Amino acid sequence: RDEGEPLDAVVDGLFVHRFPLPIVRGRRLRYVFQYAMFLLAASALLLRLQLSHRFDVIHIHSLPDFQVFCALPERLAGTRVILDLHEAMPELFAARFGLSMDSWQVQVAGALERISVLAADRIIVVNDVMKARLIQKRVPGERITVVMNSPSTSDASPGEVLVKKGELGLSEDPAIVYVGGVNAERDLETLVRAVSVVNRHRSVRLVVIGHGDEPYRRRLSDLAIKEGLADCIIMNKVPYWQVPSYMALSVLGPITYESNPLTELATPTRALEYASQGKPLVIADLRAVHGVFGDAALYYRPGDFEDLARQIRQILDSPDLARRLAKEATGILGRCSWEIMKSRLVSLYYGLTNAPGSTTAESPRSA
Repeated sequence: RDEGEPLDAVVDGLFVHRFPLPIVRGRRLRYVFQYAMFLLAASALLLRLQLSHRFDVIHIHSLPDFQVFCALPERLAGTRVILDLHEAMPELFAARFGLSMDSWQVQVAGALERISVLAADRIIVVNDVMKARLIQKRVPGERITVVMNSPSTSDASPGEVLVKKGELGLSEDPAIVYVGGVNAERDLETLVRAVSVVNRHRSVRLVVIGHGDEPYRRRLSDLAIKEGLADCIIMNKVPYWQVPSYMALSVLGPITYESNPLTELATPTRALEYASQGKPLVIADLRAVHGVFGDAALYYRPGDFEDLARQIRQILDSPDLARRLAKEATGILGRCSWEIMKSRLVSLYYGLTNAPGSTTAESPRSA
């Protein structure tokens, strides 16, 4: 629960139950404590809800993957359980704490993941790389469904875009507007340095919007000033319905990440969101995201700001290239749109409950 949020609420027709447990990044013991407290609290609440509602399906989102055990009593009683692996715990441990994939901590996380997968009826992953990873670990492919984090696309209102442009004080010079997480894993220092290099040849504004740790935000602001980008705007996250308008202001979609075991498996939702606004993409060259976009984007070596600057200049200097990349990225979005992913998810629910998958059938009760 974020500060000021109620414990219980109805959001767009969904009953939401929150725990008064803030999410705090920190040392390994802090993660273990938070995971354990949430597991215990969720187990108790789920059991209470199950007694009154009799759910057909329980859909568990990682992290952590062993959260699936909060539904063990319900599964033993016949309720079907889905484990949704948005991220991989072993790779996350390696990335967050600078560990080798052979370290004992990562090996323990891998063992927990294997046990967690066995405790679910079906597994959801966010891309084909994650699916292949589980198949290599001898999880049967028929138990795995790919449901990407595709956005429900909406075009930005031209009037709203103009309002946002005025609020940010942007001129006719091209602007690069980054919207997403503001933390070290996003490697926004590389973006700041790259824009500084581009500015030696032509004027480009940089805007960074997103939620993040305040110390990192200050570090990024100090770096922008040091690199000669005193007009760089760094602001907090905006409501999700305003994201398309801010993205529409950008001349391209910057998808920056550091290279680590976790980011190699990631498919950033914001890449598809920029594509939905017709923006050419410049992406950190990482395995999973490259597998999705192929030739529909330009790639730079993670951490190499000069390489990123070269790719940005290519788009700024070649309108034909920018239009081609934007068109191809839109085509990728069309093949993995939320409408397609929603159909997969709903079919999975109905398949688990043996209910007819039509819009007239009563939906399975799920938690």
